[in-house]
Amino acid sequence: MEFGCSSRVITEFLDGKHFLCSHSEHNHNVEAIRVNVAKTLANIRRQAVNTHDAPAQIIQDARASVSLHTNVSLPSTQNVRQLIKRARKKVAHVEPITAHHL
Repeated sequence: MEFGCSSRVITEFLDGKHFLCSHSEHNHNVEAIRVNVAKTLANIRRQAVNTHDAPAQIIQDARASVSLHTNVSLPSTQNVRQLIKRARKKVAHVEPITAHHL
């Protein structure tokens, strides 16, 4: 996610330590919830690949196991369904059509 933040920190390295010389303010809020969202989406991908559960069940389990703030920040159900579909397709094994394809 791009904020266009122009904040900078200038340090000086002396005797193996960093010392703050100057800094400027951020022009956006910290979004710590993104870490929880990323972990939840990784868990959804993992469950999609490792189980044969229906996408609705995977999504319901994931949403039930996170806080309200994380739940609100998750992508839409349709987008999570697509994420599950892509994760499963990525690891799907193609069955050979004929003996020649073996």
